[in-house]
Amino acid sequence: MAFSVHAIAGLKYDHYHRGVVFLRCDNNPQVNAEAVFNALKQNDQNRMRDKLEWWMRGNDSPSQWFHGFDDDDRKYCFVFKRKKGHTNHRYYGFLIHPQPNTDKGYRLCVLTNHAQKNVEATDPSETNFANTLRVHVDVIAAVKRSFPDN
Repeated sequence: MAFSVHAIAGLKYDHYHRGVVFLRCDNNPQVNAEAVFNALKQNDQNRMRDKLEWWMRGNDSPSQWFHGFDDDDRKYCFVFKRKKGHTNHRYYGFLIHPQPNTDKGYRLCVLTNHAQKNVEATDPSETNFANTLRVHVDVIAAVKRSFPDN
């Protein structure tokens, strides 16, 4: 499988110690965060970009917009949230320090998959999928290609 990471159009990446990107894999339809985001109406995309940039600026709340997970199995997982009507939309991903030698403090959230839900609890299969990708050798290589650590 060929993985790649892509900047999100319309996000400003300058001067932040955090970033958010989409993971892309044309061979795996479960890697769908980017496709679902791109299918949103422009106003909904803009609202999501506001949440992404808010986190990128160093904010860790409100949890209604995004959050990490406390348990050991999901400590590297992250989710950005959106609600439309009575449907909750979740963009799952994982956190990584892509440049431990040249920029130790930089944190990257790689968004992998999207899910809809109407219950409070997260479906473990969604975070398990993101976690599996987090340690996949080809995904790590894709991150390193986009964020070289010289």
